[in-house]
Amino acid sequence: MQNEGDRRIRDELQRMPYEPLLPVERKLILGSLVLGAVLLILLLWTTRG
Repeated sequence: MQNEGDRRIRDELQRMPYEPLLPVERKLILGSLVLGAVLLILLLWTTRG
């Protein structure tokens, strides 16, 4: 059962136009994921040594 707030949010999301990611946004996302993976590997390597 949905309340009025849920319906308004759903309607507002449906009215929003589709906006693809810019190339710089894709690079930032990829860079963040790679940095996170590298730091996680570094953390695991240092704690096991």
